[in-house]
Amino acid sequence: MEKTLTEYDVKCSSLYLDVQFASIALVRNNKNHYLRNFFGWSLKCTVRWTKRRSLECYLTCG
Repeated sequence: MEKTLTEYDVKCSSLYLDVQFASIALVRNNKNHYLRNFFGWSLKCTVRWTKRRSLECYLTCG
């Protein structure tokens, strides 16, 4: 599963993931995921689920 980042996404400290992407790419009970870029580099990321909708979340890496 991949998501193309916008310039805004790259500059932000958190990445907002919409319902469609989050429901397929992330495991709901996992707090940590790894984000891999085109070059194969991985970053450990923390997921913060929104309270508005159960499958929306923010991904913070670093």
